[in-house]
Amino acid sequence: MAAAAQPEFGSLQLQLDRLQANLSPVEFIKVATPVGKAAQRDLVEVAKQAVGSDLMFSGWRRLGKLGSTFRIDGTAMVISPVPYGGWIVADKGRRPGSVAPRRSRQVTFKMPWGPRTYLAGKPLKIGASRGKNTLTAGKALIRLRTPARVERIVRQQIKKSGFEEGKVA
Repeated sequence: MAAAAQPEFGSLQLQLDRLQANLSPVEFIKVATPVGKAAQRDLVEVAKQAVGSDLMFSGWRRLGKLGSTFRIDGTAMVISPVPYGGWIVADKGRRPGSVAPRRSRQVTFKMPWGPRTYLAGKPLKIGASRGKNTLTAGKALIRLRTPARVERIVRQQIKKSGFEEGKVA
């Protein structure tokens, strides 16, 4: 009787073997890459709300654009915002006077002792910038959207393995 039951599970075992192959570490990288790219787009979406569509703080050309990278470590995905300092400023803000911009070489006044690049009544002052919780909002958005993305991709892999919705073997 045990030998008669064996063929019933043969097709199920074949489907499970295909599913295991579709979710192997090599295939996991192929599956996880779209999820990582979507998480990067989520961070860009939040950054655009904070600093504008060019993803740069005005006057901070050396800092570069706010962006992110991701890497896959085994079965975990690590998303890193770059440059990290820019994201911290967008998230928490900046103290007054903590960073001074480079002065332009344009001369405003020619004085006997040399050029003056700012007005006497208005010396160069750097004020504080308000934090906009950008990184915090980005993390929350990724946590909200990622489970549905992962579920969709896992369903695709299950369907690719030969399983049908509501039907086993």
